[in-house]
Amino acid sequence: MITFQIFPWYWGNLISGSIVFEQFASICGVYGLSFLLLFISSTFLILVNYYKYKNSKEFKTSIASLICIAFIYRFGLYRIGYINQSQNELKPKNLSVLMIQPDTSPGTKDLKADASYLSATMSKVFSLAIPTFENSPSLIVIPESAIPFHGTIDSEENRKEKIYSSTMEGIILYLSKHTGADVLFNELNLDENKLRNQVSLFKNLDGKTERYNKRRLLPFGEYLPMEKNFPFLRSIFQETSRYVPGEFPKLLIGNKIQNQRSFLPPEISKLNEPKTYRYEFSSIVEHTNKIRNLEYSYSILPLLCYEAMFTELVLDYFQNEQKPEVLINITNDSWFDSELEAYQHSGAVRLRAIETGLPLIRSAVSGISEVWDARGIPMIVPIGFHETGTRAFSIRLDAIESTIYTRFGNSFLWIFCILILISRLIFVSRIERKS
Repeated sequence: MITFQIFPWYWGNLISGSIVFEQFASICGVYGLSFLLLFISSTFLILVNYYKYKNSKEFKTSIASLICIAFIYRFGLYRIGYINQSQNELKPKNLSVLMIQPDTSPGTKDLKADASYLSATMSKVFSLAIPTFENSPSLIVIPESAIPFHGTIDSEENRKEKIYSSTMEGIILYLSKHTGADVLFNELNLDENKLRNQVSLFKNLDGKTERYNKRRLLPFGEYLPMEKNFPFLRSIFQETSRYVPGEFPKLLIGNKIQNQRSFLPPEISKLNEPKTYRYEFSSIVEHTNKIRNLEYSYSILPLLCYEAMFTELVLDYFQNEQKPEVLINITNDSWFDSELEAYQHSGAVRLRAIETGLPLIRSAVSGISEVWDARGIPMIVPIGFHETGTRAFSIRLDAIESTIYTRFGNSFLWIFCILILISRLIFVSRIERKS
């Protein structure tokens, strides 16, 4: 690649209209779907052109190709109908999730100092979660930029740049304290003078926060390419942020605890004093009880915004011993002008569920928020574009089987490309000998 890539559109995304053919992505990913699309199109083109010449080599080849396509389609039907059994049917590993979509306006820089905007935004996020406390979720998912501009690390550099927000930290702590749930959210923090865009998981078990730094930044949106060489670009792209990319993939580990809900909610008037809640999380007695009631831990593969469109970023997580159990993509599509763009973004992300064989939660600040199972089949009614709403649902984490694609990646495609190149060289050399 010789240019800065914004949104990666693959030919394989065009096959997303067929959930059956899409299952082929579990073997060879979106690149394999690109080949499949070309293969199907070429087969039918040759079949139509040589239909009158049934004894021709081309027609017979197209018939053989049709048989291959039929086998691929049959595989898709099999995978859709096949349901993995739980490893422990008596006590299945289910994760109850609450996902919110506040549909707040895009956080442009001119709103950063607008106290009324920030107050209204935080209040909306908070109010969406409060009515659902009866559902007792194990995980609350808050989308990207739901609370823009701020972070929850109370450090000197964050305070100096007015990034730290005690109210934001108080909201996260209150939600976790009252529901007993872990809270997944987006925040900004300075790390040794490097501004990071992060997916953070606040853990109810010990009151600690795990953070993943976004690795693939959006050019001209989250950073300015070639800014050092051409400083004047900053005056043209004034809305462009100054984020620094993360270096490594990182799983976020959460915990499901029995009877974790607090029936006496913490004092809501102390949202601006998060240290009050912090003290309660540090209670030795409470922490001991949580350890005693811990059911299991679960691992999240975090994807921030358009990172979910890059299959390579997802494959990185399957090189380690500990594997992810669920993919969670939090994103901000409020910048899009139309619903069509949001659907295209969402459709491209859905392929990651099929490639990995994992459930995928997509939480968007303005829509479209969806949940898919390991086959890319919707599990809930989506929250539409520019709608406000919440969804409470449960996903299974103990019936996961790794796919061929997560085990071997793009190896098959590389082998296929090499074989094509070798066959082409042999073909050319034979022609030269005859001539």
